[in-house]
Amino acid sequence: MKMSYLLQHKDKRILKRRRIFFAVSISLALLVSLFYFKPSFFSGLAHSFAGPVLSVSEDIRSSVSSPTSFLTGKRELVAENEALKQKLKELEALSFDNKALEIENNELRDVLNMRPREDAVMARVLLRPPNAPYDILIIDGGRDMGLSEGDRVFFGESVLLGEIEEVYGRTSRVSLFSSAGRSTDVFVNDGDEIVSSLGRGGGKFLLEVPRRTEISEGDYLLRVDDRVSLLGVVLEVHVPETAGAIKFVYAGVPVDIFSLKEVFVIPSRGPEI
Repeated sequence: MKMSYLLQHKDKRILKRRRIFFAVSISLALLVSLFYFKPSFFSGLAHSFAGPVLSVSEDIRSSVSSPTSFLTGKRELVAENEALKQKLKELEALSFDNKALEIENNELRDVLNMRPREDAVMARVLLRPPNAPYDILIIDGGRDMGLSEGDRVFFGESVLLGEIEEVYGRTSRVSLFSSAGRSTDVFVNDGDEIVSSLGRGGGKFLLEVPRRTEISEGDYLLRVDDRVSLLGVVLEVHVPETAGAIKFVYAGVPVDIFSLKEVFVIPSRGPEI
């Protein structure tokens, strides 16, 4: 009984294999016939499978190249923006330079209109503190402009700065009245009492005046010769707590000696030829 079942099962398997072999053989024969007699069939089939594959490939290529072109475009925009910023800076610098020249010309015009006297000679300041010794100026006028030792040096129309100490061919050395240890007689405001101001350096003065002298912050120190000139302005008045006959007055030059650009000199003789 068992043997009969095994034989029957074996026969079924052999029959099934024969059927599969026959079907495969028929399919191969059909494909070979189509390849020789109908090649367009395979071309269409290839396109049917290749179309979706190519479409996906193009999508992938686009997705890869699109960010690249986006980044390239962004870099170009950034470069163009930087170029425009640089151009704007250049235009602003040019505008600033033009404005500075206009201001300098206006200042020069104002200075020329503030001569202390018609015969005053304008000279550029070549060196000033702190590049020169304190309260010393080097100016670009000398014997070639008729300058000589003792000539008075002004800022503007009425501020008396000092006197020429040494004169050379084309330059001069100016000593300011505020030079340390230099004593100068002055009047306070329109008073008739002469007091002595002592230079302390750095454009500063010290005065020792009687307690009874009426003087306060903001008063003027004036020097009188052939004209009235402003020498300094009172900055502080100090009255010692201890009993004494004097009080201390601190004053300063009314211009910034550290940024002087031009001064006027009143020459005592004409230029050398």
